[in-house]
Amino acid sequence: MACVAMIAGVSYQQAFDVFCFSKRRKRFYTRHSQLVRALEKLGCEVKRWWFRSWEEIPGCAIVPVNHRCNRRNFHWVAYDGKAVLNPNPKYPARERSVNRYRASGWYLLAVDRP
Repeated sequence: MACVAMIAGVSYQQAFDVFCFSKRRKRFYTRHSQLVRALEKLGCEVKRWWFRSWEEIPGCAIVPVNHRCNRRNFHWVAYDGKAVLNPNPKYPARERSVNRYRASGWYLLAVDRP
């Protein structure tokens, strides 16, 4: 939800609301399809692209990183074309170096943002 908020340029609460999660829910795992729907509800046009390298990402995107457990679990980060924007408070909020992140799979590119 935080990555959606960063990419769409809205508040965390606005992003949370478009996911329609129960406020009592403790964990919020999200799939590509949920992120795409949320971004589209917030006015973004989104494309899915296969990740090859950070340098190939032409703009604002949400990227799955640090896969574990047979690629079923991973962490989402936002990328603005220059730096990783990580919603995890354990890491710097903005990092130019991508060395910490093992990215692979499909990333979501925000083609047109509001």
